[in-house]
Amino acid sequence: MSAEEGSANEHPVNFVDPESLAQLLASLQVVSEAEGKPVYLMSENQAIDAGKHLARALNRVDESQDVLMVSYRNVGKFPRARRLSTGARVFVEDNRLNLIFGQVDTFLDEFREPYAKQPATGGRGKSALSGGTLAAASWFTFKPGREDWVLFPINLTQSPRSQLRLESNAAPVAAGAATAAPNSSRAPAAASQASTSAATAPAAASVGAGAAAAGTAAKVEPNRWRDLEQGLETLQRLRDKGLITEAEYQSKRQALLDAVGM
Repeated sequence: MSAEEGSANEHPVNFVDPESLAQLLASLQVVSEAEGKPVYLMSENQAIDAGKHLARALNRVDESQDVLMVSYRNVGKFPRARRLSTGARVFVEDNRLNLIFGQVDTFLDEFREPYAKQPATGGRGKSALSGGTLAAASWFTFKPGREDWVLFPINLTQSPRSQLRLESNAAPVAAGAATAAPNSSRAPAAASQASTSAATAPAAASVGAGAAAAGTAAKVEPNRWRDLEQGLETLQRLRDKGLITEAEYQSKRQALLDAVGM
């Protein structure tokens, strides 16, 4: 996506550590108006995947471009499953990763149709936050006067894989960047399943955190595979009988596949 007038992007970026990005994405929590409590933006496995793709996208954009990041998570089970989405504008400035959020944890189908607009993100000029808020933590800072704009040092010290998520009372140290000042924090909630995708335009750079790694799929319990098979068969029957449209079939089918990391 095009950067806004007056931006000072330091793009392309060749030194962003994907693990640092994964730490941020796995640790961020939003307080959804729908949920009324903090939920993780995405799962740890999906954050690792998203960190790799986001680092690649920041390496491909130029100073006239920002990166559009869209994350989504499934809530509930078929046939009542809903997909909620969060949109953010991402760029690097002053040796810090900037994420300006707009739409937070909002029903995905509002923008999923072919001619629908991209999910709303925030801008440098003013806030466009809707649908919820961001849970504050000590390992990042907010832009002064803004609750939608996250500033994050891009070279974090590494954490063990088993401790990917950052604790709110442990501010990381960035190499060559100012350490984040403490902020008030909220109690973490249980991790929510999420999938992530992001894209940049007009350039070809893109971010896409698709399904979790293949090793994750192998861990899915047998009864979940059975439920998946039954759900797919039910969807196909409904479509073949004309009870649901092709678009509805494809949307629900993808939601089922996402639920098992495919």
